[in-house]
Amino acid sequence: MIKNRKQFSAWVIGLLALSLAGCSEAEVPSATTPGDDPLVNDPTRREIILGFQNKLNIKMAGTTRADAPIATIEENEITSLDIYVFSSDKEEGPYTYQERFCYRSDGSTIPNATKIILTVEGDNVALATLRPKKGLFTKFYCIANQPKLLKAGAEYTNFVALEQSSPGADYNIVTKAGIPTETDFLTFTTPLLDPTEDTDILLTPLPMVGSYSPALDLRDISMGSRTRINMTLSRIVSRFDIINDEKLSHLTITGVS
Repeated sequence: MIKNRKQFSAWVIGLLALSLAGCSEAEVPSATTPGDDPLVNDPTRREIILGFQNKLNIKMAGTTRADAPIATIEENEITSLDIYVFSSDKEEGPYTYQERFCYRSDGSTIPNATKIILTVEGDNVALATLRPKKGLFTKFYCIANQPKLLKAGAEYTNFVALEQSSPGADYNIVTKAGIPTETDFLTFTTPLLDPTEDTDILLTPLPMVGSYSPALDLRDISMGSRTRINMTLSRIVSRFDIINDEKLSHLTITGVS
């Protein structure tokens, strides 16, 4: 409850709005990811670099506020990143779930997901290196700082990878669709705040989302070059400031909900 306050700020959390924002694609020389990546020499996978154009601070295990750049605020940290991959044997779809790549600042792994690391390029770009399976048209959906997704109010965990017949062949098809479909996935939401719980408040770092669409063509099994995709992560919360001059408005703010 806020009483007789002339000015305050608030954050409003939104739904999982996974929209395209400033994406571009380019071929760059092949390289490897620092650290131990078991997929680095797998010929059935293609190296993809996701470059996030925000001014982001990558939160890692053992770092402190003093280690972070002075100009970077806590709201823009990345403590977790989940990249959901959806694929189809036709460019127009339908697209279904193929696999998931995850980053955690504490270095932990996630069941049924491939661990990745994040690196920094200059002052403004965070880089994620992943190696999705070849053979299909592929889309990428990124969610930062919010590992839990809800379907109809309940946490969703039923991710089942699609299956394809002959990656790299002209007759390659999806023999078993993945779960969920892209259409279903886009209806998922992030957890909502419970107004009856005093401790259920919006915390930083703030959740962000981004996506790459139209699909990336990964059908050529012989293609070994690295592809870079640039995108921007957008916050899924909105901040607003309220300035109330009681002498002018004749109103007194007594509560916020």
